[in-house]
This record gives sequence, structure tokens and C-alpha cells, in this order.
Amino acid sequence: MARVTCRCGETIEVASGGPERIVCPRCQTRIRIRRPKDQTAAAAADDGYIRFPCPCGRRLKLRATSQVEAGKCPDCGRVVPIPESARTAGAGVGGSYGARADDPEARTDELDKLDVARLDRWAARHGVSPDAAGRQAATKPPRAPQPPTEVPIRTGDTPPISPPPAFKREAGLRVCPKCRKPLHMSATVCRSCGESTPKT
Repeated sequence: MARVTCRCGETIEVASGGPERIVCPRCQTRIRIRRPKDQTAAAAADDGYIRFPCPCGRRLKLRATSQVEAGKCPDCGRVVPIPESARTAGAGVGGSYGARADDPEARTDELDKLDVARLDRWAARHGVSPDAAGRQAATKPPRAPQPPTEVPIRTGDTPPISPPPAFKREAGLRVCPKCRKPLHMSATVCRSCGESTPKT
């Protein structure tokens, strides 16, 4: 019998030939049981996806049949070119990525020197710095509101022109001061980074 630990901390014993999903008796959460596949079946299986890492740590996945040369990371927003080692592994040739492509719990290998050089060439060609793109959003200081500009008031027949507003706010959203992600106007804590964001 195998043991499974739920998010609530409950340890559940599961039969090796049991169902693929179970329900935690403590919190009623549905838990998916992932069992290791047969090694020969795992080597022969080709799910049709190319998996490769983003420099931020997220594992990206694209269809092997697509003709794109890069994937966009949903976490950091970087556009990362597909490494050659991942492209050949996704095509069924083998390699470090393809041998474990069907295991969702497998760690993604780090980029090797050749892939990093290719990433740098691609970033230079597209005018983006791969390191600066991810840090820019995190280190960008908040812009201070601009004071209203003085508008000369004309006397005579025309009414005076009202000055422009001091600064514009987008209705319903604010920006987290730490991670610069959008927040709801009534939010007191950022969902992304957990920073306390008191209402002003």
C-alpha cells in the first residue's frame, strides 16, 4: 500500500491497484494519484509536446507540430526561444527532455551553454535583454503623479479653460507597490506577492 498526503495534512493509504482519484476523508478534497509508468511504455510514449525551461524557473510546453520558434512564459512574460535539445527531444529523437517528457513531476533540466548563447542571440536580434526583461517589472519604481500645469486664463468672451486633472486613475484597479501587478481597488493584500496594500 502506498501513502498519499493531502494538502490539509491527512495521510491516506491507497492500494497500488486502486482508483486514479480519491477523496480526502478530512477535508473532502479530490486527490489525483500519480503512479509511475512502465519504463518501456514511458520511453515509447510521445505525447506531442516540447518541454523546456524559462530562465525564471517555469517549465514551458508547446506542441511539437507547431512551427513557432519561441514560447511566452505566463509567469514572467519573457519570450523564450525553444532550445535545440528540447526540439530534437520533442521530435522523438531522444535527449534529456524527451526521456522524461511524459512525467509531470520530473524536474526540467537547466539550459546548457549552447542554449543560453542561442537565447542571448535571439534576445539581441529582437532588441530584448533576457535578464533585464524579467527584472524590469520588479524593479520599476512607481511613477509619482504629475502636478497640474498652469493654464493661462484669458479674459473676454470665452470662459476660462479648466486645468487638466492632476493624474488619471484607471477605474477599479490599483498597482501593487512591490510586484507592480494589478490589484482591485478594495484589495488590502496583493494576491501575487502577499504585500500589504492599504487603501489610500
